[in-house]
Amino acid sequence: MASLLTAPCDAIKQRLQIDASRTLRGEVSRVLKSPKPLAGFFVGYPQFLLRDLPFDAIQMTSFEALKRWHASVVEPGRPRTAGENAMLGGVAGAVTGLVTTPLDVARTAEVCALSAGVKCKGMACLAALVRRGGAGVLLRGSLPRMVEISLGGVLYFSASEAVKKALGLEEEETDHPPVAPEAGREWGSEDDAAVDDEQTPGWWRRKWLDVAGRQPAVVIVS
Repeated sequence: MASLLTAPCDAIKQRLQIDASRTLRGEVSRVLKSPKPLAGFFVGYPQFLLRDLPFDAIQMTSFEALKRWHASVVEPGRPRTAGENAMLGGVAGAVTGLVTTPLDVARTAEVCALSAGVKCKGMACLAALVRRGGAGVLLRGSLPRMVEISLGGVLYFSASEAVKKALGLEEEETDHPPVAPEAGREWGSEDDAAVDDEQTPGWWRRKWLDVAGRQPAVVIVS
């Protein structure tokens, strides 16, 4: 739903960037007075969705993967610091910016083509660019895009992790397996009931329940 607002804003922004003589008010007025104003505001909308829908998934997946890697090689078992989360968020943003650059180029190609009076639509605009400039055109502008999204990743993930910590939602990081019962003892025995939960930290933590004399169940809680 957010794309219904952000897509027109992005289209206007790109038109202003390629022509310094245009103004925001003038560009909006021009689109509204055109024969198809909706088409003017939502030009390249499929490419916009193709770029932005996987964006968050790639960024979040990259950040979580980097957190797991960092936790496994740098003092395993301790929480990541605010500085480390910021660094990992920046790297995740840079990776996301690089991976999604071709999709951003496809979106920009159609928006700019319409503004320049060139008749092409969808991937045909991108294909025309590739024929003219080679495959390297797919990564054109990747460096500034990586810097922009990297800075955004630093701010976003720093704030996100800080809020999670303040609300007590921060996951304990550990590579230790659950504590197994000693030899000769069964899961859920009376001896196990006295085992301190903290022996198995994080989401491996167990609680033993004796329900109506039946075999106690293992319940994993976060």
